[in-house]
Amino acid sequence: MLTITDAAANVLKPMLEENHADGLMATLHQTCCSAAPVFQMVRYEEGDKPVEINGIKVLMDEDTAKYCDDAFVDLQNGELMVFAPAEGGGCGCGGHHDHEGGCCHGDDHDHEGGCCH
Repeated sequence: MLTITDAAANVLKPMLEENHADGLMATLHQTCCSAAPVFQMVRYEEGDKPVEINGIKVLMDEDTAKYCDDAFVDLQNGELMVFAPAEGGGCGCGGHHDHEGGCCHGDDHDHEGGCCH
């Protein structure tokens, strides 16, 4: 289950109130090497079933919920950040290869023109 730290919840609660939002919605967005959860403030529609995490309501589908299992929202240098470990570690590209020098640099697999070239 996604974790929202106390520090993050203390920032999010007034932010949601100021923006007249009911809570957050999490969706997965594809990046060059993996997928990343993205959060936005929303007003829920009838039938939505958000979960409450540390006083913050969060709506997400099953795939997003599975991806966010080990993720957490916290403050870093005073800013809200989402920390979501890549599957299997590393850069998240899913390959079982050396990432010396950064994400996939020097490796010969293709990311279709993405960031790893």
